[in-house]
Amino acid sequence: MFRFYLDNVLVPNALNWFEFTETIERDEILKALLPKYDVKLTFNGAGYAYLYSQYKTNGFCKLVELRVEEQCSVNSGYEIELEGLIFISDCTFNLNKCTAECSVMDNNYGAKIFNNKSIKAFLDVGRSKNDVAITTCSYDDIRMFTPTTGTYSATTRRVYNVADAFRFLIDFMTDGQVGFESTFLTTFTDEYGAEGMRLTTGTEIRLHDLASAPCISFTDLFHEVDIKYPLGFTIINVAGIPTIKIEDEAYFKNEVSSITIPNIQDLKQSFNSELLYSKVRFGSTYLDYDGLVCHYPQIRFFNFVDEEYHFQGECNIDKTLDLTGFIISDTNVIESCFITENDNDTYDDDLFFIQTVYDSVGLYRKATSAPDPITNTAPYYYNQNLQNNFIAERYSLQGSIATYLGNNDDLFRAEKTATQDLASDYVGAPIGTIPITNSAHVISAPIAFQNDSTGGNFDTNGNYNNATYRFTSPANGNYNFESNIKIIVAGTNTVNVQVAYQVFDASNNLQRTEISSQDNFCTLTAFGSSNTLFDVFGSKNVYLPAGWYATANLSAISTTSSVFYFFTVDTTSYFSCIQSENGGGIYQVEEPGDYFVSRFEFDAPLSRSDYKLMKADLSKSIVINHDGQTNRTTWIRKTVRKSATGETVFEQISSKNNSQ
Repeated sequence: MFRFYLDNVLVPNALNWFEFTETIERDEILKALLPKYDVKLTFNGAGYAYLYSQYKTNGFCKLVELRVEEQCSVNSGYEIELEGLIFISDCTFNLNKCTAECSVMDNNYGAKIFNNKSIKAFLDVGRSKNDVAITTCSYDDIRMFTPTTGTYSATTRRVYNVADAFRFLIDFMTDGQVGFESTFLTTFTDEYGAEGMRLTTGTEIRLHDLASAPCISFTDLFHEVDIKYPLGFTIINVAGIPTIKIEDEAYFKNEVSSITIPNIQDLKQSFNSELLYSKVRFGSTYLDYDGLVCHYPQIRFFNFVDEEYHFQGECNIDKTLDLTGFIISDTNVIESCFITENDNDTYDDDLFFIQTVYDSVGLYRKATSAPDPITNTAPYYYNQNLQNNFIAERYSLQGSIATYLGNNDDLFRAEKTATQDLASDYVGAPIGTIPITNSAHVISAPIAFQNDSTGGNFDTNGNYNNATYRFTSPANGNYNFESNIKIIVAGTNTVNVQVAYQVFDASNNLQRTEISSQDNFCTLTAFGSSNTLFDVFGSKNVYLPAGWYATANLSAISTTSSVFYFFTVDTTSYFSCIQSENGGGIYQVEEPGDYFVSRFEFDAPLSRSDYKLMKADLSKSIVINHDGQTNRTTWIRKTVRKSATGETVFEQISSKNNSQ
């Protein structure tokens, strides 16, 4: 049994209530997971009279609150089934039949935000869209540096907190009635994390005159941050207040399940073509290298320029994943505005991202600086973590990205032909901290790869030395290395291992150690004297000046002092260069099995209690099976549920690795 209220006034049930559906849909454009209502409700009698009286009294811009309650049994009380909003401007009144056909919007999001998401606002004006007082966006007065010396200036520049800009824009759109929450954007992880992102204007960088704060809309800000750090958002309830929750994309792929739907009849699997692309673009407005104006060289992939790569594989589609934006992050443009062309007003009206961090004692914010990739010293540059290569690493892509510039003669592949005992090599000094534990990391001796000429192995231009096991760069530039190091282990310990590449200058001095870009360590666990074989795969883009060289090594960490009885690198391990500066190649290796393109479709009844469990945390997965045993972990793409009967149409997404 249902009962309907309009602005808390009890009215007869809508005539077509049994057709009414609630949809929860993942919007791939907005990157949002939100409820909406697609079926219009038709009211007569007292419902029609109330709605029409609101029009006559208050005009067509009146908003009416709708609440629907359900009593599941004669012995139970009523519970809220639906809370929504009706805009009188969206109603159609039949004056002869005395009926009102009305669209219904979700009262948490649709009415308050969706219709206002593209309205721009100045971040320093404390008034909402409807002239309600709200708190302005917080800011920092940061110190910036001169790239040629790395010296920070005494004068500051005003930059606005990106996380608080979202809070401000939500307040602006909703008169402060909807909250904001984000762990990802407000928690410090390292000096290049999203928490440090700040927004400012070209004129502020150039003059520090505080003439104007950034002016931007919620849609534009979300899009621009999302192409740097993949995001998603949904609505949650915090202490009775609807709250926009913005988190990183991984948050919305929570493998903890909310419900399980077993024994599905007629389960169909297909693929979401909306998420399949043939190529990808990175970058934004940039300034070509000019030694008189700027000091960061244009290194392919390790830059901020507008550039394009293609995906390997054949997906029968011609579409571009566009990760370009209009907010400038190029270090050369920032240097031009700040110091070398301070009288040039070309970029005054543009918006800029600047990555910031607290100084060593936490007294003030400053722009992050990174050393020149060739010399590892001055000149320094801004926004290292907003370069194209780092953006590519943060995105889950459908496959490896590549571009070919020449005949690829600088590539190589070398394979191991004899085993190598490393048991005694893991007693060296630690090499800095990798964010997985506080224990020390040690680097192995170089792995010896002897065969670079037969059985699929090659070294056309002789850049790899199969006696010293090193690749020497023929030209300044970016090189992408890939390795699979097979390890035989026996012992009484657990060690986490990752591929590492050590970079040496032409005088054999170790310059840095590059840890492979794979997200997780390979965990080696062995017990007793039996041998276990592990594959440790890793790839990394490494910048090498001409004449410098790189070796493939292992980085290992253990939280105990136990020692392996046996620790050996096995034959058929390999070390290769899959992309070079002169020839191009594969710039980033991706595992297609991790890409969320699988789609599962089915119909199944969904009880009110299970529906509430599912809606309580839309980031959680839903486990499904068609035979009572082959469980697949999936996430909502779209569910359509009839409120009166519980009949539900499901469209779920998953990856190959989660759904086999």
